Amino acid sequence: MKVKDLVKGMFLEPRPGCRWSVVLTSPLTLGVFKGTHPGVGEKEDYAIYLGTRQELGASVNRCEWSNRYCLFQGQIMPVDSSDWRYINPAIQEPHA
Repeated sequence: MKVKDLVKGMFLEPRPGCRWSVVLTSPLTLGVFKGTHPGVGEKEDYAIYLGTRQELGASVNRCEWSNRYCLFQGQIMPVDSSDWRYINPAIQEPHA
């Protein structure tokens, strides 16, 4: 997915064959596990896009290398910028 297509409140899911992965850094970071090992990765289906660091202001733990944040498992996390190509919108709006 392209970051220019993101909308606040959008539900996101990993591309088929991938799973969410929480990277234990400071702050915790949301990424995508691209392998096939069934025991690796988070079982949660969705993350919610919250916006950029500037849009969220002081409500997030500052992360210098990521500018986009999601709500995942009840926590606000920066998203690994190299993983956006493995993330899809979860719910498509019907065409009018």
